[in-house]
Amino acid sequence: MVVKLNGMVQKDWISKVGKNKGPNAGIFRIDLMIQSLGKVKILQTNGKEEIFDDSDENRDALAIFKGSGDKPDVKTRLRTKSQRYVAMKDIVKTPYFGGGGGVTDVRSMSATKRTELFESLQCLYCVAMTSGAAIKDKNDVTIKRLELAFQSGRVNLNRSTKFKEIIGLEDTWHASSYFVAKGLKKQGYISSSYSFHRDDPIMNSIYKAKDAAFANNKITKLTHDKWNPGDIWAAKDKKLVTKAFEIKKDNLNLSSVEKINNVVAEAFKDRTIMGISLKQVKDERKMKLVVINDKLFRTNQIKHKFTSVKIAGKTFFSMQGGHMIINGTKVVDVRPANALGALNMEMILKGARGGRAGQGAQMDAAKNFMNYTHPDNKAQKLENDRIKDGNEMEIDKFWKMVETIQKSSLCTDTPVDEATFRAEINNQDKNVIHAKKATCHMFLGIVKASKKQRDDFVDYIGNYMESTLPESSVYLKAYQT
Repeated sequence: MVVKLNGMVQKDWISKVGKNKGPNAGIFRIDLMIQSLGKVKILQTNGKEEIFDDSDENRDALAIFKGSGDKPDVKTRLRTKSQRYVAMKDIVKTPYFGGGGGVTDVRSMSATKRTELFESLQCLYCVAMTSGAAIKDKNDVTIKRLELAFQSGRVNLNRSTKFKEIIGLEDTWHASSYFVAKGLKKQGYISSSYSFHRDDPIMNSIYKAKDAAFANNKITKLTHDKWNPGDIWAAKDKKLVTKAFEIKKDNLNLSSVEKINNVVAEAFKDRTIMGISLKQVKDERKMKLVVINDKLFRTNQIKHKFTSVKIAGKTFFSMQGGHMIINGTKVVDVRPANALGALNMEMILKGARGGRAGQGAQMDAAKNFMNYTHPDNKAQKLENDRIKDGNEMEIDKFWKMVETIQKSSLCTDTPVDEATFRAEINNQDKNVIHAKKATCHMFLGIVKASKKQRDDFVDYIGNYMESTLPESSVYLKAYQT
């Protein structure tokens, strides 16, 4: 596909940037053009982005243009620093000018959709960074260059993914994609020999093969991201990948989880195919590329250990859910992912959130490692209904849970007294009670367990969240410390 970039017309140039249209809101576009001279790269309808020369010639032309009232001549030409003339009508209304630059505004899209676009954008930057003329900085990666990457056979995405949507992501996401692609290239993980895959037949064939291996092994199947959280996959030989993960009876690679994990590990070692997990990078100096689950990682892997729990904020109900601390300082946020939803555990990282463990994984681990069971989310919602109806027996049970947790040496709260608890609970919304009680159900099992049971539970949950279980496979993690 070819993205059509439209230039600005008279009305655009004599108008101010609208409200809520970025940092230049309220400024006339002609004044922004004057301010950009010698400083800001400006996108043109041919896809090129260049800085216009800060010269008397350009300033005189813009002064005449500005003084022409409501009918300026959009054929007025300005000279770029490369000494090329460009007409005002061929300058695109990019975000700098309060527009979208011919791209789709994706700010209102769902988090899931935006994640899809970010991962797709990373594929484009990986190709752009490893093809064509050398790139010295982020500004060298133009929309035209990204479009060429999108059109190349080296980018393989879900067919529904649109280029206009991908490049509509905010500049912070473009910067992150540039930093990561630059790091991958510098450290020898990618080159012009690689194609990049996201939710396409190649990538999906790997996860289908994983499912087959788990089924052949007759063990509980891990979700795709807990087996290998590769958001994108870099492949040097598509045919080899297809053959290695082909689902057929005589494909011994799928005979067991150990076997398929060895195939992934060897392919990663040979740089034939690599799953790459992505986190947003805002500061290039703090970016890390780390290989997870290879032999070196397994040799140095440290067992997660329980430290403490916390269920109260300034008041008992002001903190929806609670925190579980592991390994001394790592914070796990414990709360439903949405109102009245099932309990979720999520690692809090610097500047971002890490992996998650849903209620199913939590309950399985609690049963297996602590011999503890508790009501699931459906039953918990019925308990909450009874509490909201003023059922004293249900409120008493809730209080006993809170009292047991907060009296434990494993809880860092300043304990709430019963009278305060009962007074506060009457003023809480159902979703607040639900979040707190679901957390207490889990924390009750933890404080009642033995030290070994707690540590075993936490080790499993920690590895589950980080996709580092014994059944997980090798991948590359790109993130910011």
